[in-house]
Amino acid sequence: MPSTEAAPAVAGTIPQPSRMELDYDAPALRQLDRLTNFATVAQIEIDLYDEASREYAALCAREMELEHDRAAAKQNAVLRLLQTVNPASGDAQKPYSATAAESAASLDHEYRAHLRFQSETVLAKHLTYGRMTAHKLRAQLAVARLKAEGGFQ
Repeated sequence: MPSTEAAPAVAGTIPQPSRMELDYDAPALRQLDRLTNFATVAQIEIDLYDEASREYAALCAREMELEHDRAAAKQNAVLRLLQTVNPASGDAQKPYSATAAESAASLDHEYRAHLRFQSETVLAKHLTYGRMTAHKLRAQLAVARLKAEGGFQ
């Protein structure tokens, strides 16, 4: 039978349980460790979710900015083409017409770079949303396990 006597108290110190009491409470201490681990995991995942959501918001803002600038990038491409010779015209001196320049704008290197950057931003936004969702689900799982273990009443 384990001893329930605590170690003698010394003035000004906190009474410490005897070694037998610590052994007796080992399952409770392990349970407390498990609850602490679940709570820690939940907090880490919540922090990561918060970080990912800020990144997601920044990517959404960048995507909107790039979409806003897309028309100007295309117009600049058309203006550059209007000043160059149209190889499809058959005349070595004939520049692009406005209609031909509008059609050929998607071949302009600067405009394509703008579109590629816009596409990469959208892809990064979607990947960040996936990461954000994963952090949210892991936090919810940790909280559910904490509740199942009796950590919440």
